[in-house]
Amino acid sequence: MPKRRDAVRRAISFVYENGHIYSFSLIGQKVWAMRRHPQVCFEVDEIRSPRSWWSVIAFGRYEELSEVGPRQNERDHAWSLLQKARPNWWEPGSETPHSEDKLASPPHLFFRINIEKITGRRALV
Repeated sequence: MPKRRDAVRRAISFVYENGHIYSFSLIGQKVWAMRRHPQVCFEVDEIRSPRSWWSVIAFGRYEELSEVGPRQNERDHAWSLLQKARPNWWEPGSETPHSEDKLASPPHLFFRINIEKITGRRALV
């Protein structure tokens, strides 16, 4: 019997470009889970009514984009994409609800999911 993996479901700001999902997060449960299990899935839903909706699930590999080193250009690109797509994209992801001391907040990071497979469904009436 396969081992059960802990599922982590969190709402995030993201941008899709050329087979990649780019995003930003504070380091916490979501990041720790993706580090342990870099093969991830990512779901996006839009529900307009009970008869008009769509749902897409992307399967891929988690990759951190560091501020220095070989991934710095990709990190800067992720920042640029998020900035163009959504003003104030870092809110609320840059604040942790568990820390009263803002100086003690954990560091943030940019990441991407390299998409390997996409599936989905929709209902349009």
